[in-house]
Amino acid sequence: IIDQMTQNFAAIYSCGAPGMLKYIDKKFENHPHAYLSMESRMACGMGACYACVVPVKGRSETENKRVCEDGPVFATGQIIL
Repeated sequence: IIDQMTQNFAAIYSCGAPGMLKYIDKKFENHPHAYLSMESRMACGMGACYACVVPVKGRSETENKRVCEDGPVFATGQIIL
């Protein structure tokens, strides 16, 4: 019953511990309006230092998104946690 109910949500927003974000990312990977708010240590806060990068799913190992510049909110199924 819970699985059927969760797919009916108009939008899903999540922040918190990495384990919880991984669960939400997997559970709602194909939901059209499910988002994760990421936290990361940021050295410069403007994207120049690349200290806050997260890898992109389905892309090369060198392609990353910067939490400070490209985020901090990402759609589920977009990044590797």
